[in-house]
Amino acid sequence: MANVTIIVPPQIVTLTQIGSCGVPPIGASYIAGYMEKLGHTVEVIDGLGEDMYKYTKWGISNVRGITIPEIVNRIPRDTEVIGISNMWSHAWPVTRDLTIEIKKVYPKVPIILGGVNPTSLTEQVLSYPSVDYCVLGEGEETMRELVAALESGSPVKDIKGIAYRNNGNGIVINPKRERRKDLDSLPYPAYHKIPLETYIQIRQPHGAGRGRSLPIIGTRGCPFSCTFCTAPKVWSKDWITRDPSRVVDEIQYHMEKYKADDFQFEDLTAITDKDWIMRFSEELMRRNIKISWQLPCGTRTETFDEEVARTISKAGCTNITFAPESGSVDSLRWVQKKLDLNNVYKAARYSVKAGITVCGFVVIGFPNETKEDIKNTFKMLRKLAWIGFHEVSITTFTAIPGSEIFYELLKEKKVELNDEFYVGLLCMSDLMAVTSWNSNFTDKQLARLRVRAYMNFFFFAYLFRPWRFFKSFKNVILKRQENKLEKVVYDMLCKWRTNLKGILGIHKNRKDGGEGTLLTTSCCQPDSLMKVDGSSNRT
Repeated sequence: MANVTIIVPPQIVTLTQIGSCGVPPIGASYIAGYMEKLGHTVEVIDGLGEDMYKYTKWGISNVRGITIPEIVNRIPRDTEVIGISNMWSHAWPVTRDLTIEIKKVYPKVPIILGGVNPTSLTEQVLSYPSVDYCVLGEGEETMRELVAALESGSPVKDIKGIAYRNNGNGIVINPKRERRKDLDSLPYPAYHKIPLETYIQIRQPHGAGRGRSLPIIGTRGCPFSCTFCTAPKVWSKDWITRDPSRVVDEIQYHMEKYKADDFQFEDLTAITDKDWIMRFSEELMRRNIKISWQLPCGTRTETFDEEVARTISKAGCTNITFAPESGSVDSLRWVQKKLDLNNVYKAARYSVKAGITVCGFVVIGFPNETKEDIKNTFKMLRKLAWIGFHEVSITTFTAIPGSEIFYELLKEKKVELNDEFYVGLLCMSDLMAVTSWNSNFTDKQLARLRVRAYMNFFFFAYLFRPWRFFKSFKNVILKRQENKLEKVVYDMLCKWRTNLKGILGIHKNRKDGGEGTLLTTSCCQPDSLMKVDGSSNRT
């Protein structure tokens, strides 16, 4: 059996992001758990989780977590295989630099990259000699076969789902691997390998931080083909479910082992089959499990009716996100979002009636959009406010590598694959930095439209239900979270409080020739994780 090191790079961030997100790396944890089950010795180095209160100037941006030299120093000397998670393309520049520095110290150890970015930009990633292999798409079985081949010295030409350089004779991309059908045979994510308590204490999940939150997955994939999304490229159109009772088993396991009481489903679309979500909810109630659970990543509404809303609410579902994306029928048709907005409106009404907090995902600035399309989206936002949506997350369109639209723009030579492009993908969560891919709107115009869209929704949302404003204000003061907005506001207050001190520290360090560190601590940091000098004290 091999000594395997799995690395999660530090997080690339901007200081003007809307809030922060610190979610345990569920993908890397699944791989670690599977490798461990197979008998390999597994070490996980979580670049973010090892110090979530440290922000360091890096290149044209900043990184959150331990630095690249610190990661390299933590790699066990006897490691035989290094796997690195590169989920999203905005993290590619720091991931690339990490591979380069690792290869300097471990020139003979194979480095494997997995995630959405190496699956989407395989040739770009393998153009760097510091990367030896890419795992494409779902990773468990591919990693099993690849690590076994590397350990035995066997050829890799017949391993499905990998790409590699062929002794300097070009890049070889092997056939795709079929999706795994039996998800229940996988071990639970190896959360014991990461600093999980730090994630729990910092309370920055994808949804609201309602308690001791953990991510969980009940299904994999999405049966739809939205052209702005990476799911068709990475997962194909297969939507594969776990047995609902096995998901509840995992929830009970995490409750007992980690005292978790809030579970956030990271599924691409959890509610596609009514029978599945009903069976899951009924199993929770049958076992009398008292938790909160959320669907923060967006879900479909075709099978969502009043019975579903009532049942999931009784079973503990507190927050749900629907993804209308746009109020323009033309835009929805152009991005192949096969969606009836009336279904979204009905699902939201049922959810609000059942006492569930409702969020909506909205995108503005698709490449083909006109002013009339934007007006229709603004009308939709007012309707969402009237119906009772508690909040919305409004992003500007981003050409995400792996999406069909991205490849079209790349073919038209409208995309230049450089660090500015990759880091610029963070504009999805940054009000101050917007990139327009629409010839009808400049960057500044689109940024202003986004701010106006937020104002448009929240003005009417609080006008129609003013008590919600005062409730959210109270929750922020009391450090409670019932929705994503309250989490964002609290995070921003924490960041603003320490920003000035951190920036002044950078300027001082730069004068001394130092790299400079931002926000070495945060007012959100629990006392149990702080030293007297404010630095991280996790053991």
